[in-house]
Amino acid sequence: MVQAQALSRAEQALTEIISLMAGGAPLPEFTRVKAKRAANASLQIDPLRAYTVLGLVAADEWDEAAIHRHFHAAIALPNSSEVLAQVHSNYAAALERIGLQLDASSQTIIASDLCPTVLSTLQEAINETAKSGQFRKAKELIETFDLRSPNRSCETKQEILRANEILQEHNLDDEFTIRCNEVLFALLRERKIYSPRMKIDATTIAGTIYCHFLVNLPLERVLELEDELTPLLYDAVPNFAPSIYWIGFDCLHKTFIHHEH
Repeated sequence: MVQAQALSRAEQALTEIISLMAGGAPLPEFTRVKAKRAANASLQIDPLRAYTVLGLVAADEWDEAAIHRHFHAAIALPNSSEVLAQVHSNYAAALERIGLQLDASSQTIIASDLCPTVLSTLQEAINETAKSGQFRKAKELIETFDLRSPNRSCETKQEILRANEILQEHNLDDEFTIRCNEVLFALLRERKIYSPRMKIDATTIAGTIYCHFLVNLPLERVLELEDELTPLLYDAVPNFAPSIYWIGFDCLHKTFIHHEH
């Protein structure tokens, strides 16, 4: 009875924190403490969920070393490919939360390879890879998606294909877009702002890719971040050209509005 109760606590904690993290806001202190207690109480009987909970909470606390430690412990446990894929997906979510987007992308690709028949996992890999700035890699994943499911279209296919067309037209590769995106993620890490959602609008007629990162902040703070980001981009990326690749912030809880750099 004690074991069943502890297991239930671990499951409940995992479900709760995943739901709360989806909103992009910090976990309440009470929730973090409760989740840690539930995980520690479940380490012997449900180590997979326990380590996953601890890894996700570590992301909320900006503790990169603890994220890796807990998820490596979870990955080392004997499990089916399906279960292991979910661990890698949660690992990706933890890394994404603190702006380690390239690492998050790698974890989603691992998850997709472990469960090649689960298209939602591949779609996640496509989205996270594009978010990291790896548009050509995302295009390759879309081709894999099309092979696995010829009758179902990838949700972000057209935007990513258009983005690749624009980059190719200007002789730009993933190194350029990755550098731009890494500047943005570094700013978020410095300000301890959790990694936002991204919306791509690639317009081939105008020849511009717009990447809007939707943050859970008031408009005034979003505009401040915009002002901080622009000079950082010009300093870090010598050939930065917002007329080709626009990257910036918008409020999560409103329809995005494009701001000129």
